[in-house]
Amino acid sequence: IIPENVRHIGETTLYCGSLQLVQMLPSTPPTMIGSAISSSAIIEIPCDTKEAYISNDVWASYTDKLVEKLLSNYRVQVSAQDPISGVVNVQSPDCDSDGAYTITAQPNYGYKFTQWQDGNTDNPRKVVLTQDTTFVATMVRDGFLVQGVPNLPERGEVTGGTTALYGDTITLTVTPNYGYYFDYWLDRQNYYYESDRRENPRKVIADKDTTYTAVFQKNSYSISASVANSAEGKASVSKAQAQYLDTITVTAQPNYGFHFVAWNDSNTDNPRKVVLTQDTSFVATMARNTYTIQAVPNNEEWGMVEGGATTLYGDTLTLTATPNYGYEFAYWSDDSSNKSNPRTVIVNNDRIYRAIFQKKQYSIAVNITNAEDGL
Repeated sequence: IIPENVRHIGETTLYCGSLQLVQMLPSTPPTMIGSAISSSAIIEIPCDTKEAYISNDVWASYTDKLVEKLLSNYRVQVSAQDPISGVVNVQSPDCDSDGAYTITAQPNYGYKFTQWQDGNTDNPRKVVLTQDTTFVATMVRDGFLVQGVPNLPERGEVTGGTTALYGDTITLTVTPNYGYYFDYWLDRQNYYYESDRRENPRKVIADKDTTYTAVFQKNSYSISASVANSAEGKASVSKAQAQYLDTITVTAQPNYGFHFVAWNDSNTDNPRKVVLTQDTSFVATMARNTYTIQAVPNNEEWGMVEGGATTLYGDTLTLTATPNYGYEFAYWSDDSSNKSNPRTVIVNNDRIYRAIFQKKQYSIAVNITNAEDGL
């Protein structure tokens, strides 16, 4: 502010690169030599004086910087309580106004205006000067909501989110639910930073309302199936590797002569559908089939056959054919060349063995002691 009684301004007196505003209270333009005022500054002059100023050759070079304002003889000083928080500007009243100055607090990013030193909370604020006055703006760090969320709520949780002040450090911690694992972060616009893609816990700076998404994936599990005795059959699974809660099919396939009994967890379904929750091994128990072997004669009056029974696959039975008097065993009906008696058979299905009996052949001999006697 140049007082009203100033008549001369020396060269470069007000030449400062950061100077933004000069208030000239003199109604008569002071004399100047050269570039006394920075070309970047706005020069406010009293109302109805611009013509007088631009008629001066030196002041004429500032024509586009001269602005008529209703200036006061009182000095107004403005500042921010904390220079880091922002700046405060003063706008002089227009010539046709009520003479009130406009003071505006402009917080830097991350800060907000709260009040002036006298408790007033208007911003911008209009004041009419009645004396030299100082205004100090209080600007404090703004609060931002920083939160962490899961990509799907059933898969896990993210803790540590809060409303924090600008510049504070927040720690976000990821906890997966059973069956899931934490894979990576999606930041803001669904973009992840490679450097902290999988950092857990993760420290973030509060600089805006921000949501960080923790991406959880399903665990992968191994599945196998086998038979307690590999000679009795085989078992298979629809997938050897699958994800948590996937449904897989387990199948037991008994060899001929065997049947499926149960799995190692006592379940008896076959095929069996299983919802996967962990690495799992299935063991099938098989058992030998039961078969009936019947041993019968071709004619019950001619003989009998013993040794038939209901027994297990692979067992050995001995069949014995016993002819009645006057009859003899000839062969077995399933193989006319087989005359074994007793006969050993291996059980592999339900079967009837029939013993073929036939009448026994006898020879009759006649002896003649005296041929002369005749017959």
